[in-house]
Amino acid sequence: MKALLGLLLLSVLLTSGYSLECETCMAQAETCSGKKQTCSSGQDACLSAVTEISVGVAKVTSAFKSCFAKASCKDLKIGSSASFGGAESIIKKVECSRAPVSSGSFFLALSSLLFLKLLL
Repeated sequence: MKALLGLLLLSVLLTSGYSLECETCMAQAETCSGKKQTCSSGQDACLSAVTEISVGVAKVTSAFKSCFAKASCKDLKIGSSASFGGAESIIKKVECSRAPVSSGSFFLALSSLLFLKLLL
């Protein structure tokens, strides 16, 4: 019974401690850098994209990084375009990678295991 209670407690602590972090930024350039942000529920990947927006002969390159849903990554393809208000946006580069687990989760898991050891 003690072991079952300990395993239940461990699973609850591990579930609540699991969080994903991605760098977030936006800039009119080929790349950008910014702070890490904890991703919301359902966002399980880090998106990095470069787009080119054309309005007439003027072209602006923009870089964007954020948390994203891995399931939606397949919809973002290099060369895809969208038009809005006389402007056309084309995806030049896109990378959707698994978001790294925050280091706080490791320490929470470790302390949970130590607590479990005390119970048993």
